Formats: sequence, structure tokens, C-alpha cells
Amino acid sequence: TSYTACTEGYYATDSQDEMGHYEVGSWNNGPGWNVEAGKTRDFTVVMNTETAGAKSGNIELAFTAVNVAYNTFTIPVTGAVIPDGALVVDFNDNQLPDLWTNSSSYPWTFEDGVAKGQYSSSIGAYMTTPKLIFSSGDIVVIKAKRMSDITSRYIRITGSSDNGETWTAYSTKLQAEQGLTYPDWGTIILTDIPTTVNKLQIEGFYAIIDEIIGLTYDPNDPKMGVYTDAECTAANKVT
Repeated sequence: TSYTACTEGYYATDSQDEMGHYEVGSWNNGPGWNVEAGKTRDFTVVMNTETAGAKSGNIELAFTAVNVAYNTFTIPVTGAVIPDGALVVDFNDNQLPDLWTNSSSYPWTFEDGVAKGQYSSSIGAYMTTPKLIFSSGDIVVIKAKRMSDITSRYIRITGSSDNGETWTAYSTKLQAEQGLTYPDWGTIILTDIPTTVNKLQIEGFYAIIDEIIGLTYDPNDPKMGVYTDAECTAANKVT
């Protein structure tokens, strides 16, 4: 029998059973579900997009067979729904975004519309956001992938609540155990970021970033400045 857990974030395209799961099908549940050894069967899991925020759930696969013990497999599923109007930071101009800083010792490079973090002396490349604001429930989504099919490649996210004096690690992703395989794009979803955090630092170890969605720049940061519409257009400033 194949199930997906009954959660707010995901549901399967079939009916719910008495245990509160959404039953996708079973070997004894009519034609087509008697899957022979070595064969496959597809089913669809749909993410609930009615509300913004991070979504998660588990697909539980269970089976029984003659002379085989009962077995189950759990496949976690995650996703995120970004609010309308969220800021999108990309690298289409092949340069560091305005107001960001790049490490002078281990910088990110920009080409082909993406940011590339490489290796130097066992340390990844670093780039840092301008001053940010986080509210309870905010999420940040980073579209990224590994440069090669080696599991040690990663992106590490750290946050600071004192304008970059000290840093706390929040996430290390892109390794094989997160389910991302080269050369596929994947998503890093940051949730439960403390509201005291006012900067993020992104370390890339042979990793590539396409875009970052959901940051909120602090309008009171002196670096933001105040510009006329014409000045913003001419200088490509963030307002």
C-alpha cells in the first residue's frame, strides 16, 4: 500500500482512509495496483499552495509479500510557497547584487547568469547580504545545485544578529542525503530564522546559485540611501 501522510502541506490525489492518511493505492485495491517485481507504478503528490510558507510531509510506502517481512519506506517531501511581491535576487547581470559584499579572500564569481562558489584552501567562497529584516514565519528559498557529482559539495548558510560580528550556522545543503543529485537544480528552504537576525552569509563549496527569493532589505540601513525614481533607474539601486 502507498500512502502520503495527512499534513497541511501535501496531499495525494485520492481518497482519505480511516487512519487520516490519503490512500494512493494498494496491491489489493483493484486493477493496475498489483505491481510486479521489477515494474513501476506512478502516483502524484500535490503541494497545497493556498497559503504561503514552508510545506512538508512524508510519503510512506509499505508492502507485504509471501515469505517477506512487512516493510515500509518513508520519502520526505518539502516545498515552499513564496508570498506575492517577494524580493528576487538573481545574478543575470553577472555581478554581485547591489549592497552585497563579496569575500576578498574567497570570492564568489559570476558568469552565465549564476553565482559560483569554488574551493580555496578547504574553504568555500563567501558573500554577505546587506542588512535584513525577518518577521516570524518568514522563509527564504535558494535555487542551487552542485558543480559536480561529489557529495561533499555544499552551500552553508549562517546568520548574524550583530551586523556580522558573530555568525551562527543554520543550514548546510546540496549533499546527497538531501536528495539532490548532480546536475539537477534543487531548493534550499530556510525556515524558523530568528527575528533578531539582520544579515545572512552564504558559503559555497563547489556550488552554484541561480536565485534567492524572500529576503527583506532593512530600509533603515544607511547603505540603502534615498533616491529619486530617475536615480534608481539610472543606477539600478534597490529602494
